[in-house]
Amino acid sequence: MTPSWRQLNVRFDDWDTVEHTAVTHLGPALTEASHAGLIEAWFFTRKAEQVPDSHSGLAPREATLPCWRVRIQAPDEDTASEALALLHTHFPRATPVIYEPEVHAFGGTAGMALAHTLFHQDSHHVLTYLNHLGAAEGIVGRRELAMLLCSRLFRAAGQDWYEQGDIWARIAQNRRPIHELPPETVHALHPALRRLMTVDTAQLACDPTSDLAVAADWFTAFDDAGTQLARLAREGVLERGLRAVLAHHALFAFNRFGLSPANQTLLAHAAATLVFD
Repeated sequence: MTPSWRQLNVRFDDWDTVEHTAVTHLGPALTEASHAGLIEAWFFTRKAEQVPDSHSGLAPREATLPCWRVRIQAPDEDTASEALALLHTHFPRATPVIYEPEVHAFGGTAGMALAHTLFHQDSHHVLTYLNHLGAAEGIVGRRELAMLLCSRLFRAAGQDWYEQGDIWARIAQNRRPIHELPPETVHALHPALRRLMTVDTAQLACDPTSDLAVAADWFTAFDDAGTQLARLAREGVLERGLRAVLAHHALFAFNRFGLSPANQTLLAHAAATLVFD
């Protein structure tokens, strides 16, 4: 991978304000660095780290604090160092570390380059979405929007209904429930999920009266990524199965949206059972 990719681990003070801080401080700081020509692309992954001196009896969430992995790509190494220095003025407790891209998971070098493009576009849209969430009427919920975007990605990659079901089953394997999911809870989601997984988002996004009109560019980004992934697979360039790569993209998208593990588990299992049961 290009050496100009860098990573900064950004620590936040608490779970309740992390998204507000990301919207009001992290996003503007990255925009400032972009406008200054210091970075060409950026994205984030939500992670957590152990609270120092936390007691083992604490609940998992109470024993950790959010620590996002922010990755930036600069034109060259010198500029990357300038970008990190600028970001450090906004987040003094941030730590620069070596970025290790998951090249195998995303299908090799070409697949990783494509993933970086989608990560950048999606991260920008997620922060914009969070900025408007709760501040305007008619905003589509994050669970629903995540399902719409992932379904658009899968269809753009040429996956039929049962192939999409296989992808959701792969995701469900990665998000096993701690306790068995009540069948009635899973089945209750099926009608709404069927709609989300089959609706023509391209048409809705072009309708100025639709709640999805503001997300037209967002859907285009996922559509383009799916189309390009399918092309890499056809040309034999992708070094991992197409559906395996698509499943990994969905997991990362769920992460950027901030969907809880419980929500990810429920959505994946419900989508898989919708297709195959």
